[in-house]
Amino acid sequence: MRLFVALPLATEIRRMLARHTERVRPSLPAARWLPSENLHLTLRFLGEVEATELDAARKALARAVEGRTGFDLALGEPGRFPRRGPPRVLWIGVEAGTALFELQSAISSALEEALDLEQERRAYHPHVTLGRCRDLWRRSDAELWTNETFAGTGESFGVTYVDLMESRLSPAGATHDRVDRLPLEPMC
Repeated sequence: MRLFVALPLATEIRRMLARHTERVRPSLPAARWLPSENLHLTLRFLGEVEATELDAARKALARAVEGRTGFDLALGEPGRFPRRGPPRVLWIGVEAGTALFELQSAISSALEEALDLEQERRAYHPHVTLGRCRDLWRRSDAELWTNETFAGTGESFGVTYVDLMESRLSPAGATHDRVDRLPLEPMC
């Protein structure tokens, strides 16, 4: 099973992001745009996990989430990876406070220990992936993407669940299925 841990986005946020990408697509070179149902905020990519390890993953995730309170996030500015050279991944940033970084760190640590995963070396950069570039984009294309103003920039949304997801790859693109959902404590 190819697994990752994510924060789900509210339907209205996913739809707003999909409308925006539909609006800017004609101005940009070819890219594989993610369908709105696949939009999420990844906390930790686990990669291939044996089915026999699924229970350990669920228990570790439950321990990491236990007692944590929900919180609000806001959409930020568009960006791309890598930041220099031709882009491969197009995204919108997420403005986050300490609650997100503490949750992400607790989840990563718990899962790394439970599943004997290699520690993530890159700093966590909260974002929602919107597209993947098929061809090399010119510098002007990348600048158009990052300079484009999102209609919903600053749009806030509440985080109330953490999802353990399975990603199935196919030539048509990935499909994501929820394996488990863990609630966060209600916000006061």
